[in-house]
Amino acid sequence: MLTTYAAEFCIPKKYRCYDDPDGLITECGKEFNCSDCCDGVSTMFYVPFSTTDKIQIQTQIFDFYNTDRENPMAGFGTWIDAVIVDLSDGSESDISNYLGPNGAFVGWNGSKSYQIVELDGSLLPECWQIKYRVYDSDSPQEEVQELCSQHFKLDTKFCNETLLIQGIRTGFDSEGNYYGLPDASFGDPPFEYNNQIRISANIKTGLPEKQTRIQRGRTVTRQIKYVQQVQLFAVPMFIIKYLENQILPAKAVKIDGKLYQAETGIAEAVEETCLFNYTFNLITITNETEC
Repeated sequence: MLTTYAAEFCIPKKYRCYDDPDGLITECGKEFNCSDCCDGVSTMFYVPFSTTDKIQIQTQIFDFYNTDRENPMAGFGTWIDAVIVDLSDGSESDISNYLGPNGAFVGWNGSKSYQIVELDGSLLPECWQIKYRVYDSDSPQEEVQELCSQHFKLDTKFCNETLLIQGIRTGFDSEGNYYGLPDASFGDPPFEYNNQIRISANIKTGLPEKQTRIQRGRTVTRQIKYVQQVQLFAVPMFIIKYLENQILPAKAVKIDGKLYQAETGIAEAVEETCLFNYTFNLITITNETEC
């Protein structure tokens, strides 16, 4: 007699804990510019931004405050404070002074709490970061968590050498960021998340690849595939992870208003630094059909 056994295993759902220094949002003190690496050699890096940019940042901070977090009745200014830190002098100002047209809200996406702020590049200091302070409902003055963004700097040096890149997505990405409208929210009217970020990069255009389909001795379809290589030089891992986890796997990638398909790229370490050179491909396909 043959006896068989079957077992079912469930993998726990992934939640972001913000203890990874290689994220756009991390624990304060673990930002790239605050950490020594490569035998104690410090390297500075700033995410570029323009005065015309509307910068959206999504967090998935656990809601300790609302009794029913699926229907939040409190948000920014109550259980979560957000400030902009001017890195030139360390001064802090409430985030309400820097919000873009959409503002900020806390929400419930069907499975967990999340928060989005939209910042107006024309209002921000030349060099800044965002800092979040999270409080407990049982002890409203007790801070339970403090998170910081990486450092941003106004794009003046690179001027025309930056790209505004966005992944067009729905649902969730691999980092758990949500791209739809919330089931419930508190704050400004909710809006869908835009993951666009500005990067310093060069685009190198390759030769087009041509394919034809022949039917009954005549060409009926000609397909032309254009491949462009985007090159980033000396960037930290958090930029590469942001691109590979949020933007490049999207169904379409928008760069400076133009749509492409994209492929995840290749990272190569820069010797004696904690930076990487990174390249990825953009693909555009056109079809010509003959009657």
